Amino acid sequence: MILEYSELYELNTLAIKKLHPSHSSKNLRLLVSRIKTLAGRKKLKVTQFSIREFEQFFLAGAKYNKRNLAEKMVADYPCLVHEFEKEKTHRNPYQMRMFEAVALGAASFHKPVAA
Repeated sequence: MILEYSELYELNTLAIKKLHPSHSSKNLRLLVSRIKTLAGRKKLKVTQFSIREFEQFFLAGAKYNKRNLAEKMVADYPCLVHEFEKEKTHRNPYQMRMFEAVALGAASFHKPVAA
């Protein structure tokens, strides 16, 4: 799927959230490693951001939580307001990771860092 999207959309960068060593499984670490290898073969630049870097980049010292990050993404990208309003009504927020993915892309675009 990554290969197909990279070719279809002519991607040049892949943004990945840095895994926290104690909060990730061996299989997840293996998956990320394989994605990075694949990106290298396709000559895609890989950027990674930790939760702490999200805090510093988007929330200017405010305490990180997924809702704060989602609110910041909606403020920066108003086209997401409908999705956020739907998400606020859910007892178990389902798409909060989507806002995190938008933040990854935005951080990668605005402040590229070495992998």
